[in-house]
Amino acid sequence: PKYRIGTSKRKELYEVEASFPGPNKYLINDKFNSKRPKSPTWKIGTGKRPPLYKKNKTPGVGIYSLRKSYNEAPKYTFSGKYPIKNKEIIPGVGLYNVSKSSQITMKKEPMWKIGNVEIKNQIVLAPMAGVSTPAYMKIVEDMGVGLVYTELLSSEAIVRDNPKTYDMLNGIMEVKVPVSFQLFGSNPKTMGQAARILYEKYHCPIIDINMGCPVPKVAVRSHSGAALMKDDDLAIKIVKEVIQSVPVPVTVKMRSGWDLEHQNAVEFAKKMEEAGVSAICIHARTRSQGYGGKSDWNMIKKVKDSVRIPVIGNGDIKSYEDAIKMMKETNCDAVMIGRAVLGNPWIIQNINNQLNGKEEVVVSFEDRIDMCLKHLSYLGKYQSEKIACLEIRNFISWYFKGMKSANELKNKVYQTKSIRDIISLLNEFKEKKPWVQ
Repeated sequence: PKYRIGTSKRKELYEVEASFPGPNKYLINDKFNSKRPKSPTWKIGTGKRPPLYKKNKTPGVGIYSLRKSYNEAPKYTFSGKYPIKNKEIIPGVGLYNVSKSSQITMKKEPMWKIGNVEIKNQIVLAPMAGVSTPAYMKIVEDMGVGLVYTELLSSEAIVRDNPKTYDMLNGIMEVKVPVSFQLFGSNPKTMGQAARILYEKYHCPIIDINMGCPVPKVAVRSHSGAALMKDDDLAIKIVKEVIQSVPVPVTVKMRSGWDLEHQNAVEFAKKMEEAGVSAICIHARTRSQGYGGKSDWNMIKKVKDSVRIPVIGNGDIKSYEDAIKMMKETNCDAVMIGRAVLGNPWIIQNINNQLNGKEEVVVSFEDRIDMCLKHLSYLGKYQSEKIACLEIRNFISWYFKGMKSANELKNKVYQTKSIRDIISLLNEFKEKKPWVQ
């Protein structure tokens, strides 16, 4: 037959009933000689839907009962087994009965994107001076982080080929998760040149422009960082110059504003989106707050509601519960963790475990020592012995915080200039187990 199901014009059927060859066989009769209604051009998961011709019935992959609240695309998928209390029907791949208590266990799709860069989960390592090094990136990569940021890189230093700045990136090519290279500066041309250099040298997948650093050296003296939130025109020029210089997504990290009287994050985010950035990260504190006080998550929600690009929330994420609470309250696409990972990279693993219905990892003192040894091995691989010994000192304070006899160990490490000697001290400390005495 030269006709098929779904067409309007068909040759006359010589028999009242006939078999139609194809993947399946259908019985065809007189009523199919007229034009059939077109199949629906919409499906579960789209935004606006036409009125239903039959109450509570929708054609598609199965029949779903819909409510007004589900006329928008589902923002969550179901994960795990939870008690059934208040029955609700959630359209998606199957129907689930979900209780109110299990709402916090529902999560967004694990894969999200910044431009064309796919990110496997919603956990992001914040850019921190002396912390967000390739060595620590490898540590959090093993813990399951989705995206990492470099520490602040001076555009002027990059353009002038400053060796100390490039030393900060030793080992960056071995990091497998997406890395966002964060630049700061106030000269659009220099920022564009620096971005281009980084892209050509490291093939960086994302370039981030810092517009939130509160320290005087950056925000006051160089008129960059958070100071750019007071100069929209300059910020837009920088963004456009960087976007024109590299073929990768460009993002912006910002704050709520300069101070409590000048919280312009929403308006600023809109302008950044119009300028062409692919994502925004907002630290929900003002520049005047620095890293003190309490972050205002409502500002993250306002920014998320005002733009169409991904928004990363930052500020006061100290536990799995904090991460879930921020995502639920603000609808942000991901959460950025900063000081909470200092000496505790397991927080990333535990957030992932909880999101995926796995048990929490309990960290022993032996685990902390092993992690410190692992960290030191990465530092020794990527940095000179002198730099490695200096950098591990702060981490030893963080890894062993609250551990009995840790001060004695730290004093010995601070007097040591050899990686081999530090390894010996750590192994000796592990064997003696002074915390059990």
